[in-house]
Amino acid sequence: YAIPCFIDQTRNILFHPFLELIRAALEVVESDFSYRSIFRFLRSGLSGIDGADIDCLENYVLARGIRGRKQWREPWTFVLAQGGAMSDAAEGEMLRLNKVRENISEMFETLFEAFRAEHTVAEQTYALYQFIVSLEIEAKLKEKQVEFEMYAGKHRGDRTSAARAQEYAQIYKIVMELLDKVASLLGEEKLSVREYGEILDAGFDAAKVGIIPPGNDRVTIGDIERTRLNHIKVLFFVGVNDGVVPKAGSNGGIISQFEREKMAEHHLELAPGAREKVFIQKFYLYLNMTKPSDALHMTFSRVDANGKALRRSYLIGTMLHMFPALTVEVHEEKTTAEDILTPENAMQFFLEGLNDKRAGKEQVLEREEEKLWNALLNWYLSSVDFAGEAKRFLDAAYQIHTSEPIGRAVTRALYGTTLENSVTRLERFAACAFAHYLQYGLRLSERRLQEFANVDMGNIYHDALEHFAGRVRASEEYTWFNLPGEVRSQWIEESMEDAVAGAKNAGLFEDARNRYLLLRMKETLRKTVWALTLQVQKGKFVPEAFEVSFSRADDLAAIQFTLSDEEKMRLRGRIDRIDTYETDDKVYVKVIDYKSGSTKFSLLNLYHGLQLQLVVYLNAALELVEKRHPGKTAETAGIFYYHIENPMVDGTGTESEEEIRQEVLSQLKLNGLVNEEQEIYRAMDTEFAGSSSVIPVAEKADGSLKAVSSTASAQDFEVISEYVRHAVGDAGKRIMDGDVAVRPYELSDHTGCDYCPYHMVCGFDSRLSGFAYRKLEKFDSEDAILERMREEI
Repeated sequence: YAIPCFIDQTRNILFHPFLELIRAALEVVESDFSYRSIFRFLRSGLSGIDGADIDCLENYVLARGIRGRKQWREPWTFVLAQGGAMSDAAEGEMLRLNKVRENISEMFETLFEAFRAEHTVAEQTYALYQFIVSLEIEAKLKEKQVEFEMYAGKHRGDRTSAARAQEYAQIYKIVMELLDKVASLLGEEKLSVREYGEILDAGFDAAKVGIIPPGNDRVTIGDIERTRLNHIKVLFFVGVNDGVVPKAGSNGGIISQFEREKMAEHHLELAPGAREKVFIQKFYLYLNMTKPSDALHMTFSRVDANGKALRRSYLIGTMLHMFPALTVEVHEEKTTAEDILTPENAMQFFLEGLNDKRAGKEQVLEREEEKLWNALLNWYLSSVDFAGEAKRFLDAAYQIHTSEPIGRAVTRALYGTTLENSVTRLERFAACAFAHYLQYGLRLSERRLQEFANVDMGNIYHDALEHFAGRVRASEEYTWFNLPGEVRSQWIEESMEDAVAGAKNAGLFEDARNRYLLLRMKETLRKTVWALTLQVQKGKFVPEAFEVSFSRADDLAAIQFTLSDEEKMRLRGRIDRIDTYETDDKVYVKVIDYKSGSTKFSLLNLYHGLQLQLVVYLNAALELVEKRHPGKTAETAGIFYYHIENPMVDGTGTESEEEIRQEVLSQLKLNGLVNEEQEIYRAMDTEFAGSSSVIPVAEKADGSLKAVSSTASAQDFEVISEYVRHAVGDAGKRIMDGDVAVRPYELSDHTGCDYCPYHMVCGFDSRLSGFAYRKLEKFDSEDAILERMREEI
């Protein structure tokens, strides 16, 4: 209501920036420059380090995993720029970072010496004092005090700034007095840095800052025991409830009332007991209730914040008995014209009415309230101080989001005239065009962290499998079909070591947790190679190539697209594995992609552009294989995902070892789409009867395929390949046309927002006008999807 007021209470200072700086500095010493402690210290606002430098420093420390005093004392040389290139700008950035690092490291030298060696509390306290002096804390606190005083002077109604100014004026003296007490009481003791910090915390927690009333022309809000009132005309005595007025006393105590009286006879002074407290409270009540000269208002609550009934204090009954003409008035909370006294106070009524109007509720407001709301709106819009705020609320209430494409000039500035796309990028575009724009157009990226993430695990698995395949390929003695178990185990160990050594963050495996994770990864890799080897040995297909990268150098039609007369698109990628099976005139091609996650092949996701990778890889592999086998036609045998895992299988405990192995192998079978010709799918598993443990195929007794089989005809594969080629080209055209719509997909229980890191950028909210999920069509069967693909082609 814009009424000047003063709240008479002491303030706890435990989380004041100065105290936070001291507590953080001791934590830095105790934790040996842990990330949390050092940035807790720097973010206190009193460290003297520029905020922009702290931001850059934090990004570097997180990206490089800087921990410990030793790493803070050594020069930092790794460049965070893309590719680690040392440009002039990068060199200047590293010089600046190292200068800040040296400053911080030198800042803590004396403090480390005092608390890491055998020193007394007096010596430690003096070192802490010297640390505070070196940071010029007293002058900084004075500057803050002046800033708050000036702000409070400009904004008369801002009581918070005035209180903060007094807090900054008193805090330095309070801390110095506490350090003096610690040194005088415990000076010759020897404490660890943790014990010392706990003692200071106890002192800080007990310290209070008293706020002096800034002036008389204001309402004073206080406590009947603490606040001293003079020349009061009107007093509002609030919260007169049972247990509050008078205050409920705590029972118990070591000394009884009789013992207190005996001690008082011997002139021994004690703190007030229960009986004295009752008299003291009555005295305070009498003292305060007789202060006002014009009016005394007493109020009590009927219910608490949870709706539970509360009883009024006996004092209310006493007053009603003393003054029979008094009555208790019950006030209901209701917004009326009489309650609206200031622009700030009226804002709630304005927003409630605006919300009702926006929701389209009819006759929500009474006629008089409708007139009042309209008058209030007109006043806000004509007010110099409130027009801007009112317009913002109106805009927010009636704003409708619209997605406009970016211009052709902008797309060319971002992407050029030739799009160099990965399939993952196209799948991101299919999930949400705006997320694609942020990631690949504006190149927004999450903060780099020195951690072992799922993507790192996947990369190591891929590299280890590539190294293992390389050993098989280079061997003159062994092939996939005659590889002994002991040789396989040795090569797995060597391949894993090569993959870890080549990882960009190999240093992470110095951590005990990650070393244990590495052991588990080796076990998973052993199970993976065992399963992959058996899958090869069970069929006629032979692994022909691993980690096959395709790019412009391969000159493949499958990866090149003409988007317009001037714009083109090339796809890049890496096929994990290509297996082939040759006949006299044909080469059957099987493409396998290793996944450390639980990706499952879905024709529906493929139709909607969310899972293009396998088919794009297949189209490229068919071309590559035909080039390597001149005179023969390459045909599709299947496209598969292999889930890299070490599965657990259920059993009764009576199964033989061979039965368990077969069940594990069945769990690790390839997931994808198989050519339905019997000659082809039986060439992938020559041993199966009934259900294959290699591919997702099962036969009935008469030799026909069961419904659970995931198969397609050669013609279906041609339709799928052609459809994907059209879908890829269409996506490229839409990217170059500037499609950046904030319309993530929704399909079954999945949406484009599920794992998207850009929520805070796009502001997508399906409850707001103009925002809506792009609901993707579902089909009754895979045949219906294939038929739709044919129609669209």
